[in-house]
Order: sequence, then C-alpha cells, then structure tokens
Amino acid sequence: MTISLRLATRTAVVAAMLLAAAPAAGQTQAADGDWTVPRTPWGAPDLQGIWTNATLTPMERPATLGETAVLTTIQADEFEVRSAEERVANDRLIPGVVGAYNQFWMDAGTTVVESLRTSLVVDPPDGRIPWTEAGRTRLESDTARYGVGPFDSWVDADTGERCLTDGLPHVPLQGYNMNYHILQAPGWIAILNEMFHEYRVIPLDGRPPLPPAVGEWLGGGTARWEGDTLVIE
Repeated sequence: MTISLRLATRTAVVAAMLLAAAPAAGQTQAADGDWTVPRTPWGAPDLQGIWTNATLTPMERPATLGETAVLTTIQADEFEVRSAEERVANDRLIPGVVGAYNQFWMDAGTTVVESLRTSLVVDPPDGRIPWTEAGRTRLESDTARYGVGPFDSWVDADTGERCLTDGLPHVPLQGYNMNYHILQAPGWIAILNEMFHEYRVIPLDGRPPLPPAVGEWLGGGTARWEGDTLVIE
C-alpha cells in the first residue's frame, strides 16, 4: 500500500495556537512517567527555546486514507524516503519560468511526527478541520477577492505576498521559515516567528482583549495558564 501525505495549504482562521512542535535544538524529552514539566524560576511551565513546526505530516488527514489514523513504521519509512526523492527530483528550474520557487526554497521537514499520525489534527477523529458554513463563505469570498492574477498593480498583492505580514500566527506547514523563539518573563510570553521576523508580546495577567475599535498590525493577544497548558486568544 502506498501512503500519500501531500502538503496542502489553505486560508483558515485558527482559534488556538498549536504547540505540538519538537525543539529545534535537538533536545528530547523522556516519554515515560519519570518526566516532569520544566518550570521557570517563578513556577510557570518553561516553554523557552527554539522550536520548529517542520514535519512531513500534513495538518489534515488526506481523504484517501479514510479512518487510518496512524501509519505503520514501514509506511512511515517508505513515505519519508519517497519524499526525499521527490525533493531532489523537483529541485530544478522550469524552462521559461523566472523568479518562481522550486524545492530548494522549501523547508517542510524530512520526517513525520513521532506518533506516526496521519494528520496534526487529532480531534475530530477523522483528522480534518470542521469548517462552519460561515467559515466556508468567508474563504470563498476572500479567494474571489484575491483572484488568481495577474495583478493590475503591486497594491493588489496582499501583505503576505509582499513579505510584510500574514496578520495571524502561522499554523504549521507553510513550507518554510518554520522556526519560533519563545521567551518568558513573569506575567508575559514573547514569540518570535522566523516567518517575516515578527514577534508577539502577550500578557498573562488576565486583562480583557482590546476593544474592536482598536486595531493592531498583528492583533491583540491575551493568554492564561490552564494547569500546565498555555491558552492564547
């Protein structure tokens, strides 16, 4: 059986930040019961360090996999080998195409997640994002407004196209610039994205969100701890 986990991107509004990444520096955490949550000097769970979302595992489970939630070790190995071969085969210029990106510029990772899951989405059980009708309508509207080009002017390109910002925190699988630097201080957490070199400084003191009339370039986040889980809104 050939397993295909194609990298797919889409426009989506995400209500939570996924911190299922692995430390980029290569540290490993024990998976047995002896492991304890590292803590800062003030007692908060310590998330500080360089993290990465780079993985071959897609955000959503491909429909062709049906109810297959986890790959076998053999299937995962075969998929990783085939992905490496495809990167080499695709790392070439296309005649007549100028200024486009080939696989040389991509950095989506070389392995699947350790759990061998077929998607990063774990709930619902089908491994797929449950779209609301309002969300689908907004996606279709945004897609129609953006169009497929060519643009009449540089002003038709959005801020992401111009490498300024995408506004929202990035979910995994944008394909490159997958690293994050997290810093903490009492009452605060800061997240620096490699993508666009953006940083967010988020308060943890329970303050209410900014009123709708106050707009910020990257939005206004608030955060809190629920046990040892960091929740950012």
